[in-house]
Amino acid sequence: MSVTPALCMLLSLVSIGSTFCKECYWNRKCQYDYFSTVTPYDSVRGDLRDQPKDDGCEVISVWSIHRHGNRNPGPDVTRNIRELQYKIKQLLDSEHSPASRRSNNCSQDMYDLMNWSWNSTMDNSAEYLTGIGYEELFDLGRRLYYGHDEFLKSVDKVYFKATNEQRTITSLAAFVRGMSVAQGNFSSGIDPPSEIDYLLRPYKNCERYTEEVKNGPKLADELAAYDSSAEFLAINVKLGALPLKDLYENFVNATEGDKKTLVSYFTHDTMMEMVYCALGLYKDPEPPRGFTRDANRLWRTTQFSAFASNLMAILTRCVESGVQTFRVQILINEKTTPLCPEEGCTWQQFLENFQGYSKANLDVCA
Repeated sequence: MSVTPALCMLLSLVSIGSTFCKECYWNRKCQYDYFSTVTPYDSVRGDLRDQPKDDGCEVISVWSIHRHGNRNPGPDVTRNIRELQYKIKQLLDSEHSPASRRSNNCSQDMYDLMNWSWNSTMDNSAEYLTGIGYEELFDLGRRLYYGHDEFLKSVDKVYFKATNEQRTITSLAAFVRGMSVAQGNFSSGIDPPSEIDYLLRPYKNCERYTEEVKNGPKLADELAAYDSSAEFLAINVKLGALPLKDLYENFVNATEGDKKTLVSYFTHDTMMEMVYCALGLYKDPEPPRGFTRDANRLWRTTQFSAFASNLMAILTRCVESGVQTFRVQILINEKTTPLCPEEGCTWQQFLENFQGYSKANLDVCA
């Protein structure tokens, strides 16, 4: 909190009747948008349509993995919010006159709170995708179409899969619908979700992950030591390598065949973060600690694990000096990454960086 708002808050405590130094919520020009893994996608994304394109290249394959879009909170948070809303209404009702409510609060803020009614549908739709979440994925699919319409109009094979949750299944449907202006309907490429999914949610059925991570040490000092241990990192890296193996194999097959392919997966923030660990991204010299704050840290879930966050790889076939070559562009949230320059990696660079993932397996779970 900046000095001025903090000062205003203190003054309001000692000068209840004063409103000269007040900041209202309704007209704040810069409301904070960064909330770790519940950050809105539009707050952190780039734009596929603005990525550079080489006229001498043709897209032949796109592979992507996505987190679901904005969702309702879980049952515990929903219950807490409902109780909080009731307490706020009680508190405001206890201030008998509009004048007494305004004495220490902004009128518009009070009006909004007094007219806040509980959305009862949330009681039966905990963790469901919201309308905003649907739009996040629909709009991404539409941007993919406008950025690579020629590819989508001529793609030969499509494959889509989500985990067995309403929020991922509906996110996938939104993404596909956003792209479907290209061919009318891509829904035939949707593979039904699996109850047990060793590609998109392997940690759910990994005994070692459950025992050592989910049921691991809980005290802060134990966690600090454990989080930086080789065992902890190994599980994340090895499970995160499984989708990257799929990416590698899809692109190798695309270069060896004559069919254009589109593959997209829909999963959760845990899996996305495992993929980033496997790629060696956002690795700080020292692991994050709850008792210190590093303003320059690399591991920022707001930036790479927001709702609808994604990793997208685009394989192009080019002709350079009369010779056929391939290039790979790798984007996170529609922005260039350290993995490849803006113009993309050469095919040899891609092989050097990703061939190791071809050996990924679930042995770490044994």
